[in-house]
Amino acid sequence: MKDRKLKSLTGFTIIELMVATALFLVLVAVATGTFVQTLKIQRTITELAAANDNATQAVEQMSREIRTGFNFVGSTNTILKFVNYRSEQVNYKLIGNSISRCAGSCQADTDFLPITAPEVKVEKLNFTTSGIDLTDNFPPRITITLSIPGPRGIKVNLQTTVSSRVIEPEF
Repeated sequence: MKDRKLKSLTGFTIIELMVATALFLVLVAVATGTFVQTLKIQRTITELAAANDNATQAVEQMSREIRTGFNFVGSTNTILKFVNYRSEQVNYKLIGNSISRCAGSCQADTDFLPITAPEVKVEKLNFTTSGIDLTDNFPPRITITLSIPGPRGIKVNLQTTVSSRVIEPEF
């Protein structure tokens, strides 16, 4: 009778408790590592999306003004000059790591105002023009290409081609 009472009063041994605790700690460590990694990936994606949204907004702003612009002369690969619908001389170029715009008289870089957020670093901005010769009977087309470095070495390249809606008269 005494043996039966002892068997019912017995519990887990210390070894069994240590094994169960170790397994629990391993599972918690794996779950925590997965959670931390997910947060890092989410932060990277959020930063990348914010940079992409801001750069896309800058490209869209330039595109709207180019569509209604004319007289695309003096343009190089790194600067775009034209006259907008208000008959203002407009210049776009990369200053530092920001896409900048100047309307009117643009003598120095201080006349330009950035159109991208300070946290967005633009590495490359190129303008390729075609159809700006008045004798080719084609509307001016400008290809905007830019490159933005993202977090963790991810690089975003954006490119769009815009044609002017204004038909330039022959002189």
